Amino acid sequence: MTRPLLAMVVFVGLAGCSSTPVPEDSFYRLGNLPEPTLVFDAPPIDGRLMIEVPRAAGIRRQRGILYSEDEDHVEVRRYYYHFWEEPPPQLLQRRLIERLRLANAAVSITEGLSSDVNYRLRTRIREFDRVVDAGVASAVIDVDVILFTGFSEGEAIFRGSYREQVNAESDLMVDTASAFSLALDQVIDRFLGELEGSL
Repeated sequence: MTRPLLAMVVFVGLAGCSSTPVPEDSFYRLGNLPEPTLVFDAPPIDGRLMIEVPRAAGIRRQRGILYSEDEDHVEVRRYYYHFWEEPPPQLLQRRLIERLRLANAAVSITEGLSSDVNYRLRTRIREFDRVVDAGVASAVIDVDVILFTGFSEGEAIFRGSYREQVNAESDLMVDTASAFSLALDQVIDRFLGELEGSL
C-alpha cells in the first residue's frame, strides 16, 4: 500500500472514531422557593441561630449527581456529565437559611459563627440520591437534624430524622432536579412542623 493511500485510510478511520460528540456537562440548581406553608407568629427559636454547613460522606460533598439502579440500592454511582450547581451540603444550607427566614423560625439567622450566636443547627446528609426503580426515577433525601444551644456546642434541645422520596415527572435529569427541590422542601416543612411543638 502506498503512503498516500495509507494516510487516507488512517484519516478516514480516525474521522469515523470521532463522529460521536462528547456529551456536554450539565449543571442543575434547586427550583424557586415555594410559598411558606408555615409562618410562626413568634419565633420558636428565641435568639440568633447559626446554620452550620451540613455534614456528609465524602462522595456527597461533591457536585456530581449520585444515582442507584440496582434492586436493593446498595451500589451508589456518580454521573459523569450531570452536576449540581453547588455541592449538596451548600444547597441544603442555603435552602434552610431561606426557608427558616421565611417561616420566622428564629429571631435572626446566620451562616457564620459569631459571639452573639444563641443556637446552632447541625444537619447531616445521609442520602441525596437519584434512585431508579422499574424505570421510574425519583429523588431521595435523608437528613438528620440537631439543634444545640449556645455559641459552642451546648445542650441538644431538638433531634429529628427526615426522609422523603419524590418521583420525577420523566426520566429527564431536569425533572429529577425538580423532584429534589420538592423533596427537600418537604423535609424542611416536616422539621418546622415538629419544631413548633417541641421548644
